[in-house]
Amino acid sequence: MITNLIKKDAAETESNQIGLRSVRKMVEMHQGELYTFVETNIYTVQIIFELIHKYSGVDVCKYQ
Repeated sequence: MITNLIKKDAAETESNQIGLRSVRKMVEMHQGELYTFVETNIYTVQIIFELIHKYSGVDVCKYQ
């Protein structure tokens, strides 16, 4: 989770949101979830990915 302060004196949005749209697209391509929150003067972005452990089928450590 990443948070950032929103400038109090900013009358307009400083961004055109292209970066956030690109991140959202990449997250969705990897079956993740992206959430954004705005609370008072704090902007938060949360990205969630499911971790999957893939077993290759090869014994890394064999006991004899």
